[in-house]
Amino acid sequence: GHGERKKLRMGRAAGRQAIGASSACLQCQEPGCTGGCPIGVGIPSVLSLVSSGRLEEACALLRLRSPLASITGRLCPSHRFCEYACILSRKGASVSIHSIEAFLGDISLKLPARRGRAATGKVAVVGSGPAGLMAAHDLHADGFTVNVIEREALAGGCLRHVPAGVLPEGVLDSETGRLVKSGITFEKSCNFKAQEPLLPRGYSALVLTTGLPDPKECPLPLKRDADGFILVDQGYHTSLPRVYAAGGAISSYGSITEAMASAREMAGCLLRDHLFTSSP
Repeated sequence: GHGERKKLRMGRAAGRQAIGASSACLQCQEPGCTGGCPIGVGIPSVLSLVSSGRLEEACALLRLRSPLASITGRLCPSHRFCEYACILSRKGASVSIHSIEAFLGDISLKLPARRGRAATGKVAVVGSGPAGLMAAHDLHADGFTVNVIEREALAGGCLRHVPAGVLPEGVLDSETGRLVKSGITFEKSCNFKAQEPLLPRGYSALVLTTGLPDPKECPLPLKRDADGFILVDQGYHTSLPRVYAAGGAISSYGSITEAMASAREMAGCLLRDHLFTSSP
């Protein structure tokens, strides 16, 4: 119909705009944009693929490091991170990285999350905000069976409170649906309760990404600081064995991308611990 043709034309126009914007990238030998990205996206490589019209490859490469691309492309304060570090920003305007990311994210919402390492084990992630979704994605990619436990009826945590004018309606559901199709399970309307044993149903580890904490609500006997945040060491270990924490459960972050970055670091630590303890 007319609506579909209009949508297709708009999509083609957005594609041409993204290709044109990407071609401005200077492909620096030491790209500041990559170093400025909290979640470590190889931005010049993505932009190179886009500028040559290889959009499917660009989407696949972007999604490896930015699993919520259609969200972070809109909500990440890129003016403080990648775009601020872009060398072109010193001469005027940087490459519009955030809009290119949002465009690639939107056209790749049906692309399944890829699996890499063949790790074994089952992990429960408590909380489905930005950090929880990032942890779930990375642990799934590392081969773990991942179950996300969310006390609300809908997944997304603080992302549910973003105005529709900033994050279009349906984008968050599409992103979480993509994770479900990839094999990650979600238990919603479920209040996590401490049980005996601490890790029920055969979980190898428990990850807490519950956002800003309420000390009265946490069912686990964890040590906390004066502000109520869970105390962790440099490896994201809590005061309980095999219980990790990241995101807003451990600190107050200025952006969702920084919270996601802490979850990515935590997932890497958990994987290293798991491979070490499970090796013969």
